[in-house]
Amino acid sequence: MFYLGVILLIAGIRDGRSQECSSGFSKKVYTFIAHSQELVEGEVLGKVEFHKCEGSQVTFHTTDSSFRVMFDGTVCATESLRLLEKHCFVAIATEEKLGSQWASDIEVSVTELLKEVVSEAQYVASPDVEVSGQESKVPFPRPRSVGHKIWKRHWERSPIRVPENQRGSFPKKLVQVRSNSYKEGTVLYSITGPGADETPVSVFVIDRKTAWLSVTQSLDREEIQEYRILVHITSESGEKLEDPQELVFKVVDQNDNPPQFTQKGFTGFVQEGAEPGTSVMQVNATDSDDPDLDNALIGYAILNQEPKEPTSKMFNINKETGVISVEMTGLDREKVGEYKLMVQAADVEGIGLATTATVIITVTDSGTQFEPNLSCNISETSSPLTTHVLNMAQGIPARNMKLTVSQLEGTAETQNWKLLKSGLTNSDGRCPGLLTLDQFSAGTYKMQFETAEYWKGLGLTSFYPYVEIVFSTMDPSQKYHVPLLLSPFSYSTYRGS
Repeated sequence: MFYLGVILLIAGIRDGRSQECSSGFSKKVYTFIAHSQELVEGEVLGKVEFHKCEGSQVTFHTTDSSFRVMFDGTVCATESLRLLEKHCFVAIATEEKLGSQWASDIEVSVTELLKEVVSEAQYVASPDVEVSGQESKVPFPRPRSVGHKIWKRHWERSPIRVPENQRGSFPKKLVQVRSNSYKEGTVLYSITGPGADETPVSVFVIDRKTAWLSVTQSLDREEIQEYRILVHITSESGEKLEDPQELVFKVVDQNDNPPQFTQKGFTGFVQEGAEPGTSVMQVNATDSDDPDLDNALIGYAILNQEPKEPTSKMFNINKETGVISVEMTGLDREKVGEYKLMVQAADVEGIGLATTATVIITVTDSGTQFEPNLSCNISETSSPLTTHVLNMAQGIPARNMKLTVSQLEGTAETQNWKLLKSGLTNSDGRCPGLLTLDQFSAGTYKMQFETAEYWKGLGLTSFYPYVEIVFSTMDPSQKYHVPLLLSPFSYSTYRGS
């Protein structure tokens, strides 16, 4: 029934290809390997690659609600579940404007967690190790009879995953360590290492005779992400019988921490009459959950704007970076001198646990127009490289700041930079046309901003005598916008559009 449903679904999806665009998945079928039948919420399985047309907006969904595809193609579980030997579903990409869709099959296979890598001899060991609280067995391997020679062996073992914040009665059995060489009850087992006999002591314990290894308390990934325990086997007299085995217990993240803004409130400034796309400021939040999972992937949004004049959406926030920019024309200081925004930071790409902060944006007077006396007058539409410098300390554009653009010749070790252009920012903090198309090619570029001289002109002291931004271009046909958000003691930048 499942495969029939997949066939019908794929048949109903347009190929989406056209002569103008070659968007689509890089593969018709993706195969991912899960190292256990037990998946936990947020666990990453792999990544699909999707090629999209320039300027297009693509969203992903799947035919199985237990899995999702994030914006960057990462495939993860949306809930804890147990897999069969193979699990199949379909990933679907939708182009929002045109409605075109593409599909790719995803197969999730389950493999053994225990892999034996043998050096100089073979060993008898094949049982699976299961994880996420499932009782499992881990063997001490017995070498095949080869006289009395001592054989070396090396084991590669996938981590045993234990979800954090488990509830219920403790201790909970995790794995059983057994020896193929000795009968149960004739040998003794013990464990050493952090979490066993070292701080934090007794998080894990082992039954000396049955070799069942258990966890004694709920774990917290934000405190300790993994434990490495050595298991020892000895005779009743204390004689070492086998080499110790290392077991790695990985604490699996649960989405138990909402994002936190780096400030209680944010303030910014924007010049009246600023055009749509003008950068105003940036808010930032952090999440202490696992950065490799979408539990810590933050999405930003504007929930409310006051006053709602001349429209309720005067500003926009970049979902990924938190940069707030002008969305609509009509900023007029005489009509509205200050805007109050309620912004949200939510994990799981903006749909998970959330927190809010207040942003106050003051509209400043446009002031007098300033024309730079150095060449920086190529039209913004024809230039492949632009910049916009904002004085975040005073909330005004950084006008009349000197800057240069250079290109690296040779190798990075030689540091041979060729000066391409000098310029001054205008009254809006912009230098819209830095290079002509024939000056721009694939390579490494450096933009240097003379910040000390700028701050001195305002009666302030700069921590940085200058700021350099070095970046690489792969496709000279694309346009690059490199803004600079600046204060006397800090700065930030990002790849704009």
